[in-house]
Amino acid sequence: MEWYRGALPIRLRLRMSPLVTSFSLSLLLLLSLALPAFAQVYRWKDADGRIHYGDKPPELEKAKPIATPGAVGGGGDVAAASEVRVTETAIDWFPIRGTTSAQMRESMGDTAPYSAERQSRVWGQCRWWFDWDFKYLPGPTGGCRVAEVTITLNSRMKLPKWVDANQAPAELRARWESFERRLRQHEDGHKNNGVKAANDLARRIKALPEYPDCGILNNEIRKLGDRVWSEYALLDNAFDRVDLLYLTGFQ
Repeated sequence: MEWYRGALPIRLRLRMSPLVTSFSLSLLLLLSLALPAFAQVYRWKDADGRIHYGDKPPELEKAKPIATPGAVGGGGDVAAASEVRVTETAIDWFPIRGTTSAQMRESMGDTAPYSAERQSRVWGQCRWWFDWDFKYLPGPTGGCRVAEVTITLNSRMKLPKWVDANQAPAELRARWESFERRLRQHEDGHKNNGVKAANDLARRIKALPEYPDCGILNNEIRKLGDRVWSEYALLDNAFDRVDLLYLTGFQ
């Protein structure tokens, strides 16, 4: 009986669009006053059996609506499977200064994390990634099979902390508190996507058949992990596109 340990690539996605000036940088996002606070994300398979996530499936009648906890109307937290361990989210705070919304947005432009993908600063970021451990045993025909699997879901966020709140008007503080709650809800939604991915990976690993040797099995698990990660990266992207908070930031 042996142990194998692996890790998937870190998933880094920007979460919030900073200001109107950044909208032109994203060809995927179209802002309209008629947009709802939250649209629908779907899951579907293409002709080759590959799984896709998005808000505009090519054949709506063949797509399955997906709950997206973390968005308005998206439901609560995702429960982890028995094989999945979810660690506490690490948070890095960056300061926001000012006593007006304009000053706060200007401060965000100096202190918020930078996204190379968007070529701009962003109000919040979340990344999630896997570690896994599994035991393998000889199979009935002398090959190698998975006996036990444990997947650990890790996450890290970058979030704003308003340091001049005590000097600001009550109305601005109330607007910020509302924005801050929604921002954290949005980022937690991305972590929930990670939990879904970890659950899915555990289920698929448990379903793997016996392989001729453990080296081949290890390679299959790595390929499976990459596939699951790529699929749920699409879900993360779709999640941002349908949440209006991603488009507006703090106003």
